[in-house]
Amino acid sequence: MGNEEVPLGAGGGTTASGVTATGPAPGAKAHDSGTVTTGRSSSDADDGVLARVRSTFAGATSRRTLGWVLLAAWVAWLVALWVAQPRLVPQEFLTGELVQGRPTSFSVVTVEQDRGGAFTPYRLDVSSVSDEDRAAALDGTYSGPPVTVAYWIDAPVGRLRVVDPNGLSSDVPAALVQDLTAAGVPEAPPGTLWLDPPAQRTYDAGALLLLVSTLVVILGPRPRRGTRWFWFWVVGGPLSIGVALFAVAELIRPRHEPAGTVHPRGVAGRWNGLTGFAAGFVLSVAGTGLTIALTNLSPVWFLHT
Repeated sequence: MGNEEVPLGAGGGTTASGVTATGPAPGAKAHDSGTVTTGRSSSDADDGVLARVRSTFAGATSRRTLGWVLLAAWVAWLVALWVAQPRLVPQEFLTGELVQGRPTSFSVVTVEQDRGGAFTPYRLDVSSVSDEDRAAALDGTYSGPPVTVAYWIDAPVGRLRVVDPNGLSSDVPAALVQDLTAAGVPEAPPGTLWLDPPAQRTYDAGALLLLVSTLVVILGPRPRRGTRWFWFWVVGGPLSIGVALFAVAELIRPRHEPAGTVHPRGVAGRWNGLTGFAAGFVLSVAGTGLTIALTNLSPVWFLHT
């Protein structure tokens, strides 16, 4: 894995002592007309096409400029996510905010967490319970996703907060609705979650950022510290931290190479795909554990992953 890679700008073969070969290349066939053709497999042709695409991509954009663009896009996305991501909070957190009179409206909702994949970051999907399912959701007989209560506060960061359904008994959502109603907090009109979609836009932007970064790994300038397979496995990670790692290590501050360096095929002293797979796994486990510990300290100021 990661041991085969087409060098960019590779020229033809050379002979010893600078002597130019005059005979046909190995594998060439001479025809009656005197012309010489060389045998090329379909995989060689495919490699040539991919090499030309990579060369065009690399030549059209400065390596460092591309790195700064990716890094700036990642920072902008992270800030937007920090502002817009719904916050999972414990039941006691809602109780404290009720005492302070902070909730402005609430809704009975279902919650599903998507841990993400190769091209999608973590997302928290919050959906309003329909009028038809409301009774079943509040009496504990609902058979769909976990039911809980979401509420809004008047704040610029994390204005939508969701009581974490993990560990809640089936009667808790009904009790929370009673507490909110008794405190004079109105229930949000149906469809409010659909009319307030900044989190959805940020999730979509995160998926696009991961896709573009992966395309840069595949088609962009030849990586100097790891192979393309290495970065394919690392470029994601919690909060898409792999995008920033790739942008800095390979584009903004790449390993120095003298001008005119001819790259051999394969790994050539770089981190290979198997190392990338292991590094991606460790990054995912360690990053998720760290963010969970931080959100336990403050569910509002730190993001979920």
